[in-house]
Amino acid sequence: MTFEPAISTWQTVLHVFQAAGFPLNIILSATDADVVKVCVERGLGLTVLVDVAHDPMKDANIALLETGELFPPSITSVAIHRRRHLPAFAFDFIEMLAPCWTRTKVEQVMARNVIPTGARARHPSLASSTTLGIISGKSRVRQ
Repeated sequence: MTFEPAISTWQTVLHVFQAAGFPLNIILSATDADVVKVCVERGLGLTVLVDVAHDPMKDANIALLETGELFPPSITSVAIHRRRHLPAFAFDFIEMLAPCWTRTKVEQVMARNVIPTGARARHPSLASSTTLGIISGKSRVRQ
């Protein structure tokens, strides 16, 4: 079981298995990790999930096997509207994903008015958004 082909995680898993010479026998695909986990819990197969999709309390009936360095790091992005007020829980959520992104640091990034050269003409919405990219514990800002 895996995610729909449109989801980037699917492409990563497929590439790793193909490179190792293991054919995949995909019997089900879904757009949501919870759907895939329910199928695994009911004994319909197995899947590869990112760490953030596994909740030890909620997913107690699913055995988790660490894959180590088998799969490349994944990127989680948080898009923030620069001109909108963020409630405290949004800052808490960001810091939960990446502790290095404190409220102060996020507010500093949101206050910047830097738009990549030519980007505003191609994508006017970029003028009001910031994306925080969180890569395996390391962070970067895309504006």
